[in-house]
Amino acid sequence: MKTVSLKIVVMTVLLMSASVTAAHAGTWMLGLKGWYTSWDSSVIGWFEKNQEALFAENGVSMDVKKDTGTGYLVGPVLGFQTDNGDWSVSLAAMVFSQFNQSIDMESEGMGEIETDGELDRKDFDLTVTYSLFKYGDRFSLFKYQNVFLGCKYQLANMDLDITFDTLGPFKVAHNEIEQAVFMPTIGTGFSFPLWSKTAAGLQLGLLYVIPDMKFKNDTGTHNIWTEPSFGFNGEITFSYLPFNSFVMQLGYRYQAFSLTAGFLDNPDAETKSQDITHGPTLTLVYLF
Repeated sequence: MKTVSLKIVVMTVLLMSASVTAAHAGTWMLGLKGWYTSWDSSVIGWFEKNQEALFAENGVSMDVKKDTGTGYLVGPVLGFQTDNGDWSVSLAAMVFSQFNQSIDMESEGMGEIETDGELDRKDFDLTVTYSLFKYGDRFSLFKYQNVFLGCKYQLANMDLDITFDTLGPFKVAHNEIEQAVFMPTIGTGFSFPLWSKTAAGLQLGLLYVIPDMKFKNDTGTHNIWTEPSFGFNGEITFSYLPFNSFVMQLGYRYQAFSLTAGFLDNPDAETKSQDITHGPTLTLVYLF
């Protein structure tokens, strides 16, 4: 019973990219992770504020509103823990996604404005962790604590067509935004055994956000400047071992950072938007 409890703790933390204690020598992990999210995209947010500013410069009052998008990210996970349990490394590549997020645009004197867009995203998480404390059988808050270093890489692309029904013929404006965000991260995690086959985990991380953006419309490709910022990532999980070496994990993950960006040919016209993603996670893995 005690061995099973320690084993599920190790599995929980491996799934969270955080190693805590040794269960057995050289543990590999292979599986699949999904994240159903509510995503307030900084790509859409930047475009929203940029369009309002652009029309204002031309003396046109434009009201642009966006809804919070919903969608999912799914991809494989791979992890390894050293034989003494002190070190572990994990990689999650959530490369399959689908998102829906609407934009409503209204302006007096310009008739109906319709938008038709596609939003795509891919997330890559690489983490190396180290177990801090092992106090034997005695319970302690830090008994299952660890620290981790890693990096997150987020790719987000938007294709958006805007149809203006003015007094004359219809006009369609095509817009494309490509965003790549590199986020080194540092943090700490905990994992606690609840029952013989169940454990709870918590992970908290600080992100240093380095974004890069490209914007293309009917007039060509435009250079965008961006500013680094700080962000936050946290996840709480509950893991269950229904069969030997197979783990099911349910969790809830939250990630947030801000984006400050603008056109290089107009450095004073900067805009700031938030990128907030949160929602339940499900991970299924096999350990060998």
